[in-house]
Amino acid sequence: MLRRTLQGIARHHGSKPQRQAAPLLTADVLRVAAVCGGDRRGERDRALILLGFAGAFRRAELVIIRVADLCFGEHGLSVLLPRSKADQEGEGVSVHVAANPLTAHCPVAALRAWLDAAGIRDGWVFRRITPTDAVGRHPLAAESVRLILQQRAWEAGYRDAALARISPHSLRAGCITTLAHASVHERDIMRHSRHASPTVMRGYIRAAATEEAFTSGALWRRKDA
Repeated sequence: MLRRTLQGIARHHGSKPQRQAAPLLTADVLRVAAVCGGDRRGERDRALILLGFAGAFRRAELVIIRVADLCFGEHGLSVLLPRSKADQEGEGVSVHVAANPLTAHCPVAALRAWLDAAGIRDGWVFRRITPTDAVGRHPLAAESVRLILQQRAWEAGYRDAALARISPHSLRAGCITTLAHASVHERDIMRHSRHASPTVMRGYIRAAATEEAFTSGALWRRKDA
C-alpha cells in the first residue's frame, strides 16, 4: 500500500531526477591514469583505475580480488570473482580483460607492475599503503576506491561539476558505453559487465550519452566525394 501511495505521488508531482555518475570513456581513463606512477601508490592507483575500467568492475568487486584469482595469458588476463552482485548462486564468474598493445596504459601491464613493485605474491591485490609508502596486509575499503579515483581525477584537471560526478561507477558506465559505441553486441556487453537484465545495461548507455553519441550528429557528417 505504501509503495502504491508513493508511486501515485510521483506520478502526480513528478520525481526529482537522480544525478548519475558521469562516464569515463577511454580518453578520460587514460588521462587520469597518466597522472599515476612514480611510486608504489601511483602504480597501485593506475592498475586500479585501468583494471576497473577494462573489466567494468564494481568497486566492491575490485577490493576482493586476490592473487589466486588472477590468470595471466598471452592476450590478457582473467579475473575470477568469487562473488558478485549478479552472481546470486555464488558460483563465481570469470572476467576477461584484454591487453592493450597500442598504449603504455595497459591494464594487464599496469597490474603486473603494481604486483612487482609491491612484492605481492599472494593475498589481496589492492592493498592499503601507509604514509611511509609501506604496503599493508589489508585490502582497500570500497570507499577508498572512490577517494582514489576522485583524487587522481583532480590531479588530471577535472574540476567542479565534472569532478563531482566522477565516482567508481564512472569506470563501469564508461566501459559499457564505450563498448556500445563500438557496436559490440548487447549479449557480449552483458556477459562482460555481468548484467542479467538488458534493460539495466541499456540504462548505463542512456545515462552516459554525450554530444558525440547523439544519433542526429550523423546528419552533419560530410562524406568524402
